[in-house]
Amino acid sequence: MASTVTLLTDHLGSDKPKVMGIEYCVDATVEITDYAVAGEVINAVDLGLGTITQALICGYESAVVVPKILVDSDGTYTSDSSITILVQNPDGSDADAMALGVDGLTDLGMVRLRVWGTLA
Repeated sequence: MASTVTLLTDHLGSDKPKVMGIEYCVDATVEITDYAVAGEVINAVDLGLGTITQALICGYESAVVVPKILVDSDGTYTSDSSITILVQNPDGSDADAMALGVDGLTDLGMVRLRVWGTLA
C-alpha cells in the first residue's frame, strides 16, 4: 500500500481543518500509487484530525475502478482514527479488479475526500 494525502485549500487559502458545529471538517485528496487488496488505510492524523466521525468520497480520477469507504456491519469505520478506502469494479466486485492488476501493480489515481472529526 502506498498513498499520498494532500489537504486542499479553501477559498481563504487555508488547508487546516475548520470547525463545523462541534466537529472539524477537512477536504483532501489521496493519491493511491500502490493498492493492496485489503484497501488503503487513511489515518486521522494525516488529515490534521484526532478522530474521524464521518467521511465521504467526493470524486475520483479513475474511470476503470470505483473507490468506496469500508464500514463494518454496524456502520463503523476501520477505527475512530482511520478509514479504509476499497477499490472495486463498477459492478461492486473485487475479483475483476484484482485480475486487472489493481492488487499493487497499478496507480489508481486520486480520490477526493471530505472528512469530519475532532482535533487531536
